[in-house]
Amino acid sequence: MRKSIQLRAFRELLDEFGIDALWLFNDGREVKVRALFVENNAVISASAKRRDTFSQVDVSAVQPVLVLETALIPGAAGDAVIVDSERYTVLPFKSKYQNNVQTHIPLKSYQPNEDNSSWRSGAHGV
Repeated sequence: MRKSIQLRAFRELLDEFGIDALWLFNDGREVKVRALFVENNAVISASAKRRDTFSQVDVSAVQPVLVLETALIPGAAGDAVIVDSERYTVLPFKSKYQNNVQTHIPLKSYQPNEDNSSWRSGAHGV
């Protein structure tokens, strides 16, 4: 019962805020998916303490994430996704819980000279 409520709530979010993205498989096939697209801003802090010095560096990073209904994930890490004409590589991902209704899929801006097949060895679970 609880899962059906979560699923209905997630589908309502998709109806209101979702975007259409194109999932590109490594074998050339493609499929349209409805998902939430989020660009998380993260601050990474690094500091070093020694008796005579203290230093700190803060770096801001953007991590794009595609959020899909877990049961409808069409592919795996190493595939590509096009969102608003921007191409991304799908990074390794795994649902946190076996019965999770949604999965957050990390993305990386596509680099044309990279070997995307190396991401295939990562985790993929639903």
